[in-house]
Amino acid sequence: MIVIYGSAQCPKALKLLGGCKEKNIGAEFRDISASLKDLAEFIAIRDGDAAFAAAKKAVRLGIPCVLLEDGRIFDGGEEPFSPSALQP
Repeated sequence: MIVIYGSAQCPKALKLLGGCKEKNIGAEFRDISASLKDLAEFIAIRDGDAAFAAAKKAVRLGIPCVLLEDGRIFDGGEEPFSPSALQP
């Protein structure tokens, strides 16, 4: 199962979750706007991973943040994005 950090207020996160559901990709959603614990986890990931350098440079938060089962992490807010990118 993948983990997606995002916000229920973020259209890209909601689009990603809908795409996962359509493609039967198991995803656990962690809403950073509803949980300080999830927000702290996301900030630690974002600040420690080079995948978010472009987001930080563009002054973007970097959500949705996607953690794949194989350990890869990426900024799911980058365009173009397809839920198919989540499949091995």
